[in-house]
Amino acid sequence: MGDNACREIPADGRDELGDRPAGGTSVRPPRAVGGRAAEENRLSQIVDGCPVPVFVIDTSHRVTHWNRACEVVIGASAAEMIGTRNQRRIFYGIERPCMADLIVDGAPDDTVRLFYQDKFRRSATVSGAFEAEDYFPNLGGGPCWLSFTAAPLFDEDGVIIGAIETLQDITGRRNAEAALHAGERRFRELFASMRDGVVIFAPHDEGRDFVLADINPAAEALYRMSRSRALGRRLPEVLASSAQPETTADQAAELAEAVRRVWRSGVPESLMTVHLDSGGKPLDCRHNRLVRLPTSEVACLSEDITDRQRSQAEQEMVASVFRHTVEGIFVTDSDGVIISVNPAFTQITGYQEGEVVGQSSRLLRSPLQDEAFFDELWSRLKAEGSWQGQIWNRRKNGENFLEWVTITQVLDAAGRPYRYVAIFNDITDLHRKDEQIKHQAYHDALTGLPNRLLLADRIEQAIALARRQEHGVALLFIDLDHFKTINDCHGHDMGDRLLVEVARRLKSCVRESDTVARLGGDEFIVVVADADVAEGAPQVCQRILKALRAPFAQPQVEQVTASIGISLFPDDGGDADTLLKHADIAMYEAKRRSRNTISFFTSEMTRTMMRRLEMESDLRRAIEHDELEVHYQPKVDILKGAIYGMEALVRWFHPTRGMVPPDEFIPLAEEIGMIVPIGEWVLRTACRDAMELRRQGIPMQLSVNLSMRQFREADLVERIAATISEIGLDPSFLELELTESILMTEAAQSIAALNEIKRLGVTLSIDDFGTGYSSLSYLTKLPIDILKIDRSFIQHCGHDGNSATVVSAIINLADQLGHSVVAEGVETVAQLAFLRERRCSRIQGYLVGKPVPLHTFVAQLDRWRKIAVALANPII
Repeated sequence: MGDNACREIPADGRDELGDRPAGGTSVRPPRAVGGRAAEENRLSQIVDGCPVPVFVIDTSHRVTHWNRACEVVIGASAAEMIGTRNQRRIFYGIERPCMADLIVDGAPDDTVRLFYQDKFRRSATVSGAFEAEDYFPNLGGGPCWLSFTAAPLFDEDGVIIGAIETLQDITGRRNAEAALHAGERRFRELFASMRDGVVIFAPHDEGRDFVLADINPAAEALYRMSRSRALGRRLPEVLASSAQPETTADQAAELAEAVRRVWRSGVPESLMTVHLDSGGKPLDCRHNRLVRLPTSEVACLSEDITDRQRSQAEQEMVASVFRHTVEGIFVTDSDGVIISVNPAFTQITGYQEGEVVGQSSRLLRSPLQDEAFFDELWSRLKAEGSWQGQIWNRRKNGENFLEWVTITQVLDAAGRPYRYVAIFNDITDLHRKDEQIKHQAYHDALTGLPNRLLLADRIEQAIALARRQEHGVALLFIDLDHFKTINDCHGHDMGDRLLVEVARRLKSCVRESDTVARLGGDEFIVVVADADVAEGAPQVCQRILKALRAPFAQPQVEQVTASIGISLFPDDGGDADTLLKHADIAMYEAKRRSRNTISFFTSEMTRTMMRRLEMESDLRRAIEHDELEVHYQPKVDILKGAIYGMEALVRWFHPTRGMVPPDEFIPLAEEIGMIVPIGEWVLRTACRDAMELRRQGIPMQLSVNLSMRQFREADLVERIAATISEIGLDPSFLELELTESILMTEAAQSIAALNEIKRLGVTLSIDDFGTGYSSLSYLTKLPIDILKIDRSFIQHCGHDGNSATVVSAIINLADQLGHSVVAEGVETVAQLAFLRERRCSRIQGYLVGKPVPLHTFVAQLDRWRKIAVALANPII
């Protein structure tokens, strides 16, 4: 409905043509119409359908598109992001531009480098775009590495209109690269630390010769050659210069030929050669193992001991790792019986090796996890071959501890499990610290009681339980009387001690199932869940007041009194916020009355109900006492530059309250049925005023609103016809406005009723169009002449892309259906320009004039006509 009565003209001396913002700063509208909308539609489809995260910002740095992939990877919903500049803080946790912001600002490389150092580069494929990779530890979806490209968006004139940024989660790749680098590093360290000599030969001249590609320190010592001199040398040269006098030419030739055979066939070979120590004495038989690597290189592994010694060395190495690792390790057979543990196992669990070997691993189980948990663990372990996670186990002294464990299944040659290896870390301290952090987040630091966050959750839980079990919940809002005096007299430290003691006494007055929380200062909340809280709550209050009356030692206070407000579920509210608010109101009522007492919220509810009944009674007498007035708001055709009509809007001037806002008394009139006589009075009065204007030579198209109650009246058509006939108004000068929700509530019946009204010769319009849920199928069947675009879209069309799209769509839809369009709530020149570009010629709003009585309407008419002419002939 075209009612601006609740808005006020600023007291700055500017008239309706002044630059008065409507819901925010006006933005110059887009230059294109259909093209821009189509481009935006295509951009939206591309962005929303893109499987990778994509978002778009405009030149004011506001997010216009935020696709589903963004929601998943970044952890922020489109509802949180679109229309905001939150992209400037969500990525890094602080206020700073993202790459798209820098693109929109046209930032040079030096500016980009201030934020991204050397992690960015200009795109080689997209002009004007930047690419970068960075680590984001503060994202809602969790820490991750992102690769991102930001590129400018241009309009058809080449003017930048925003930027688009595509993101790719490369955490997996980065982790894989890190793992690869770590693996390479481990290989080099292992290669360098191996006790056995390793020489790697690379093929040369299609395998007819080989060059030395790498050699480890053990091989340098073994062959008495430096790596720097050996790398890149051909195989015969290496063998000839190995400084081993005892190596015969036949042995060297045999080794060279073996390297060629292994390279060609890929089949490993073994050779035995004799080597001398640094003193030239024979050391032992050496086993040379030749293996072709996946890189087409041939590795020669020279073992300086026999097979038995080599096997023993390997076992000693494994045993060393087993003994010295800080992780606890134990190995079981296929039945879960422990066969081996390492020293770290003993250090963590307290069990010596002899106490657990031969025992079932169940020995370690804690009662904190049930049998179903372990059944699931073993099921997944057998199905997947490994399991990783947290387990509560028990030490020898009976203490429970939390461990992070990886259990691996080892298969025998036949593919059957015959060993299980468990490697674990004690993370009890980490868990304890994590729980401490969580406790600090949800508990009051001084008293240890739940804080506001945890309290809200406890209340909702109590409400949910109460609904299931059909009982009540009571909230006690406790405020200590004169606590400021105690603080001032004894100091804040003593005041804190008193609060701690108050918290302890409050907890002693309630059950374990109840909640005691501290909101802050001297305010406490008690949540009482009981079968009959209306009777039980006062008893709890009396226990609390009695407990507080006992003397306090620190500070030495004879007694403390409190004022307690009580709200009850479900009588006083169905959610935590409502119950807290009502309990707070009741507490202040207790303070107002006498302090040191309790007060139920029901008394405030009674007063509220009395005020409502009083307004209802006054409203029933409003017509009789001539308190209602009809005001009229002008409607303008901006193409013709003329005032072509007016909308009738009811106002209530109460004798004592003054003007009652329509949004207060109209819903009440609807509820109590008074809207029908009020609506008839408005229709009759407006028709008389329209006739009076015609007699003065001022013909005006009159718009009158019909309520849902009126529309459902069986004799509505007869009443309208009788009113028109009685007053003598030409029906073609009467426009009846019905809201979209009225028509769609009973769509089939609406068509028949509107057809009857239409036969009277009146004009029909849908008011507040776009706010309901119109069916396009029914819209084509309704005998409608005009669509009135709701003010909520007009107010934001200049700076909200979605609103602009909706307004454009409604105008196009009306044009296709042959309907006229009226834009409601036009308040700024920017909104007017937007509508003019979309060929919406009829407007209504404060830009032209506010609703006024008939005599003022007539007096203002000449001025409004000049405004209309000015609007039809804009300077720019």
